[in-house]
Amino acid sequence: MANLLHPLTPLGHAAAETVSIGPVTIAENTGVAMASLATRQGREADVAAAAQTAGIPQPGPGRAEQAALYGAIWLGDQQWMVEAPFDTHEDITAILKPIFGEAASITEQTDAWARFDVAAPDLAALFERLCNYDLRAKP
Repeated sequence: MANLLHPLTPLGHAAAETVSIGPVTIAENTGVAMASLATRQGREADVAAAAQTAGIPQPGPGRAEQAALYGAIWLGDQQWMVEAPFDTHEDITAILKPIFGEAASITEQTDAWARFDVAAPDLAALFERLCNYDLRAKP
């Protein structure tokens, strides 16, 4: 029997799509692998050292940072969403676990999140209408 399963984008298409509505452009981004990383109790220094050696940023509250290969989004105290190119990091947890060993808990998140790239002349005004967060006053 033929395999009837085919990967779909978050919006249910065979390939990522881009939609423009007036000055706003929204594009599905399926090219990013994601994993949550949580520091285990008492292992903060080990995680910081491993992250620095691997080139994985550890942004502070309300921040996101991009390095050469990895990006990270702050989720909470000693918790980040780590991202990397899907083409080279499809199994991102298998790559991150040897880096951090037992110092951190790492969970695959790629298929649990939908990612969209949004472009508009005034993104702050757009997102202030969508969520209760003042982008203009962010730290």
